Amino acid sequence: MRGVFVNINYHYYTVKTLAVHAGFSPRDAQYIAYYSQYIDDFIMHSPFILDREPPAFFIENGLAKKLRAHKPRWAFSPCATGINAVRTLSSGYRLTALMPFHFIMTQPYNSLHKNAERSLYRCVTANRGGNLLVNRLVEQASRSHLMNLGMILHTLADSYAHEGFSGFQGWENASYVNEGMTNTESAFYRALPSIGHANAGSVPDDCGLFIDIFAKKTEKGSFESFIRRDNTAYFADCSRRILDILCAVNKKDPFGDREWYALQTKLAEAQSGEREHNIQNAWENTFPHISYSYKKDEFINIRLDIQRHDEGLLQKLKIKADDLHNSYSEEGDRGRLSSITLAQSADDEFFRFNEAAYCHVRAVTGEYSTRGHRTQLEAYCDMAEGVVI
Repeated sequence: MRGVFVNINYHYYTVKTLAVHAGFSPRDAQYIAYYSQYIDDFIMHSPFILDREPPAFFIENGLAKKLRAHKPRWAFSPCATGINAVRTLSSGYRLTALMPFHFIMTQPYNSLHKNAERSLYRCVTANRGGNLLVNRLVEQASRSHLMNLGMILHTLADSYAHEGFSGFQGWENASYVNEGMTNTESAFYRALPSIGHANAGSVPDDCGLFIDIFAKKTEKGSFESFIRRDNTAYFADCSRRILDILCAVNKKDPFGDREWYALQTKLAEAQSGEREHNIQNAWENTFPHISYSYKKDEFINIRLDIQRHDEGLLQKLKIKADDLHNSYSEEGDRGRLSSITLAQSADDEFFRFNEAAYCHVRAVTGEYSTRGHRTQLEAYCDMAEGVVI
């Protein structure tokens, strides 16, 4: 059965290949592709204690707090960007992670009326629906901020893959697949909560499938063939737009049609390796002049140690956890908050990524949307103050 939330085939391998062809150095191409993929992999959502003072951005925005009992240590709240199936059950996580990075809407979230038609929450592809938010993010892409560029390219690619779905939970995501998976698989995914494209599994992300997804155009409407496309051709459009963006950022002339079609033929060949379960070999065989290797800790490496504490504090914590309303109140977080986590080191790259992620959320939602993060951080600080580390 296909994984629900895996698309390294596109976010890393395709983006790396396009960056090389846009004239970026091997190091810069790797950096861009790394952060394009890392968006999916950074699911660190729990506060932890730092052994150094974080940058002013986090302190000024209530995302880091100095601990009275553990000077000079600080409690820090990271900005998760990845898709965690359990975490998506939290409305706050959907607002600060799922929607901004994977299901971008056409306008800032805070510009919508709270009773707005839910179809307005659906992700719209930038090249067909005039997605102003995606276009605005792309306009910010620059040669001097390659981390942000990788982040933007992830969101751009997901605007293609996830068109027609929203990053929230609602009728607009209720769907089932008629092409692209077996009947057994379709029944399994249809039974999941209607969050993002969970009911369609990973089919919308598969580069080489023809897909036919049934959904509803209106809440009281009937299911109909709503998303019907050949993903090979569809993602080819996405790839050419990404290539144009990368060439523009790198001040390189855009590809002509003949040159592009030759490249796209090879891209489609390499992308087919996803179904052969040997993705890296497929890409290396098709593009032998490019070196591929994705490791989550290549540019960001932070070591976390779990600290012990007494049972009395755990009882106190359960009371505090009850105050974590809306975004961070589910049972899973109560268990997670029962541990004190100390980061022995947090390099500048880690902080830069989290600041870029929070700024991305602000651009998409119209505000930092950090109430849930701050509430969780306060509870964590209350617990940490009573622990000897």
